[in-house]
This record gives sequence, structure tokens and C-alpha cells, in this order.
Amino acid sequence: MPLTACTNTMQRTVYNEYQGGRLVAVRPYYATEITYHPNGMLKQVTHARRGEQVSAGIAERIDADPNAMGRPYRIFIGGTTTFNLRGLDGALLREVELKAGAYEWVKDYIYRDGLLLASQHRTEGHQHYHLDHLGTTRMLTNRCGERVKRYELFPYGDTISAPANDTETRRFTGHQRDLGSPTNTTDDLEYMHARYYGVKMGRLLSVDPIQETKKATRRPQSWNRYAYVIGNPVKFIDPSGAILEVAGEYNQLLFFDAVTGSMPPGAAKYLKWKDKRLMIVGISAWAFSKMYGLVGHQLAYLTSSPQVFKVEIGKSALTERFFGSGFLPGKNGGGVIGIDPARFPVNRGGVSTSFAENLVHEMAHAVGTLIPGVQDRFNGLVGAAVPKPEGYALAVENEYRRSVLGLDRPQLRCWYLIEGDLMDAGPGAEIFP
Repeated sequence: MPLTACTNTMQRTVYNEYQGGRLVAVRPYYATEITYHPNGMLKQVTHARRGEQVSAGIAERIDADPNAMGRPYRIFIGGTTTFNLRGLDGALLREVELKAGAYEWVKDYIYRDGLLLASQHRTEGHQHYHLDHLGTTRMLTNRCGERVKRYELFPYGDTISAPANDTETRRFTGHQRDLGSPTNTTDDLEYMHARYYGVKMGRLLSVDPIQETKKATRRPQSWNRYAYVIGNPVKFIDPSGAILEVAGEYNQLLFFDAVTGSMPPGAAKYLKWKDKRLMIVGISAWAFSKMYGLVGHQLAYLTSSPQVFKVEIGKSALTERFFGSGFLPGKNGGGVIGIDPARFPVNRGGVSTSFAENLVHEMAHAVGTLIPGVQDRFNGLVGAAVPKPEGYALAVENEYRRSVLGLDRPQLRCWYLIEGDLMDAGPGAEIFP
């Protein structure tokens, strides 16, 4: 996209084509075709002039699942297949290459308080990242403190100056960059978890899945669903689009007390509300999940996915339909958890269930949509009359009773509608593979 980088304005006449809320072509200069996988992640970019792929790295970028935190995905570049391993918070931890049927370690990344600190490469050795206030890499130094590389960027991420043939991918706001030609930024794209960002365009390739109407009426820049950080890239960043949303201070308090009361002491200091969104701060989501047990795992998944999950507390059509609590998946991922505290405790499946236990159950439904195949593994626990996803949710609910409440039979929930329609998964069931 031919833009003046310092002002983000077009230099010549171009036009964009969109389908289903995604950019599919930019003519006549940038690309004739942009295609996507069924899961919404970018698949291939084809060049306008030569009829060839702009970036081989884009051509075979395949996620095992866009919501599978910690799962590897593959990048195919010029005959080399690279697998990236990520933590629960989406942070890139390790790169390995597949060569001649064998895996070869390439690079490890080290973080401090969620920010990139250093890396260890098989040939480049140990390097330290020096970041600005946005988390953008400005300089790399070696283990002796000597400067190795220096980066100068325009506000929207386009490069002013960089080392020739530079293959460093961690640049703009700490995101991973898909590089085509390392000598220019024409085909560079930033992988921002929920969406891709065009460095040369200064825009995102698909729409923002969140539009808060009340705020948007007072902030016209947000009307453009493809705009990057409402036109202020010097002040704001777009970390991932991950949201666990609870509206209302009283409802936030109920939710907060329920989840922190179900975790070991100390979890509360890592949880913070921003507007109506819950975030894990000061620690990686992966570390949080390891420290704070079953509910810590649930929160790590729900706050680290590129999906939007809303928690509605109180009487609603959803809670009335499902007798106090329920989960409604979204058409394009995410969903709504509904729970009415006034309906609990209640006798379900032969045992008395509390507000916290039912909240864990419904969060399990949400988490089940994020882990590929996990719900299918528990389908065999339920009878024909019971919805299959209940197998996984009830396995999580019973494990919560064991590991958090210290209960066992007969306090476990071993039937759903009628006796004999549900089997217990047993202690130690792999509910978070």
C-alpha cells in the first residue's frame, strides 16, 4: 500500500475490496488476492504485478486452532517449516524447524512482566531487547552490552531504517512480524493474535469484533472497524483483543469474590479490572494457571483467547431458559455466560450446587470451545438424552469439587437429568491438556 509513512496518507489512487468483514484485495498496487483459512486466520497473499506470492511466510501460515493457547502453529517459508510454541497468554516462547523429518531448535524468547527481555538463538547467541514505551524493539545488544541492531520506525510501524537483510521478527509493539522480503516492508504483516495488521497500510485486515456503541458515539475514530488504535499509535497498542467482560461494579464484585475464593491466596493481586474487562497483570497467564489451580486455568484461557466472552450476572432470558445458569456460544467464537445468584444454591443432579460451582460449570463450557477436541473426549460420559458438551463441563465441575472443595462421593454430581445418564470422569481427568 503506497502511503506516506509519517502521515499515514495515500500517495496514489488505490481501492480496497472487502468480503465478510475482511480485506481480500488492494488494487492496483499491493495485492490482487488475500485469502483466509476457515478459522479466519490469514492464508495467502498474491502479488498484483508478478502474479506471485508476496510472502512465502504468509502462504502457509496454519494454526492448529486460532484459540488453542500454547499450541504450535506452522509457518512455511521457502521450503522450511517452522513451528512456533506459545504460552497460555499467547506469548511466543520457542521456534523449532522441521528438516528431513527431524525437529531442530532455532530460538527461545525470555520475558519480564509480560515484556520481551531477551532471546537465545542457535547462531546469533544471547541478545537483549531494548523497548520503548509501547513495547516496540528499538535496539538489540549482545551479551557484552554491545549494540547489534538499531531500529527506527514511523508511528504506524513502517521502518525508517533497519539493518540490511534483517530477519528479526519481534519489532512493532512486541508482536511477531511475518516477513516476506527482509529488505523492505511492502509485504510485512503483524500477527496480533485476533487479527493481522498491515504495517505499510497502517490498518488491520479484518474488522474489530468489539464495538461499544456508547463510547463510539463520542469517539468517531472508532467508527472505522479496520483502524489501528483509533488513530493514535504513539499512545496506544492493540495487545491481543482478549476479553473477559463483566458489566456493573456489583456484578464484578460477585464474580471476583467467586473466582478468587476458589483459588489459593494471592491470586487477587494479579487480577485487574479495566473498564468492565478482567485482565491478568504482572504475571504471564501460563504462570497464573500453574499457580492458581483449576479456576486459574479457566481464567488464563478466557483472558488469553482472541475471543470475547461476556458474563451476565442476574436474571436474564439465558438464565431463565437454563434454570439459573447457561452458556450461549457466539456465531464467530466467544459467547455469553449467564448466571443468576438468586437461584443458588440449588439441587442439581442429586447434589446441592452453589453459585461458585455453577459459575465454574459455565466457564467450562466456554473454555471447552477454546481447546480443540477436549469436549469430544468427554462425550462418552453422557447418555443419549444429554447434550454432549455437558460431559466436559460436568467433568470440570466434579474436579472442582475434588481439588478445591475437598469433596468426593456422594457429593459429586453423577447424573444430569435422570440417574444413570452420566458417568464420573474420575480423579485426575485431563481436563486441560
